[in-house]
Amino acid sequence: MKLNFDGSCRGSAAAGGFILRDWRGQPLQIGASNYGIATIMVAEVRAMHDGILHCIRSGYRQILVEGDNRTVIHALLGSSGVPWRIAYLIQDILMWQQAGVHLTFKHIYREANRAADWIANFGHSILHSFVTDSCFSSDLNSIVVDDVVGISFVKKGP
Repeated sequence: MKLNFDGSCRGSAAAGGFILRDWRGQPLQIGASNYGIATIMVAEVRAMHDGILHCIRSGYRQILVEGDNRTVIHALLGSSGVPWRIAYLIQDILMWQQAGVHLTFKHIYREANRAADWIANFGHSILHSFVTDSCFSSDLNSIVVDDVVGISFVKKGP
């Protein structure tokens, strides 16, 4: 399984989202949450944490986790220090690995994380959290279809 996650902040309001896909890129589960007041780092890690926890509860034990926040991915790979605000969430994820969940972490560029980005932004429009097994928006569905057929987007320069 592949899990893409993303966090979003608008001012001090934070939200997050994830999308779990099968080997063909088809969505299996989509989740979004409104986190209230939090930093972008906390929103990113909470979105990843929520997604991984949902995968574990659904019985998945081998998960490729992709996100566009390099600091978060490097903290999990042990190639940088863990910011204190996210240490407890990172610790949970590392404990799941020790308990036998095989997690592979990969940094991807924002352009390759468009579905999770869309879902994270959607999280601002809800009150709490939700998970669904269908693409509930034509905009999201369009992004997922583009991903499946391999339409790529050029990374914009400075």
